[in-house]
Amino acid sequence: MNTAHEASAAVLRERRGGLPAITLNRPAQKNAVDHEVAARLASASDQLDSDPELSVGVLTGVGGVFGHLPPSPCPTPRSSDRP
Repeated sequence: MNTAHEASAAVLRERRGGLPAITLNRPAQKNAVDHEVAARLASASDQLDSDPELSVGVLTGVGGVFGHLPPSPCPTPRSSDRP
């Protein structure tokens, strides 16, 4: 992502039927979440959290793919590793 405009266009905020919606808008990248998109998602989430009138919101993605995270640097815990 090269500009702040591209980052802001990658995370859309709107209302759908009275519910707040956050939409990942990077279908060419399968809505992958990079550092800038993660920061925009955090900001959008903070705005939702700050509204005492809200108790639910919608998170979705454009283009038939909800989201894709890069491989985690930490291994995923196995169920046998959990207490």
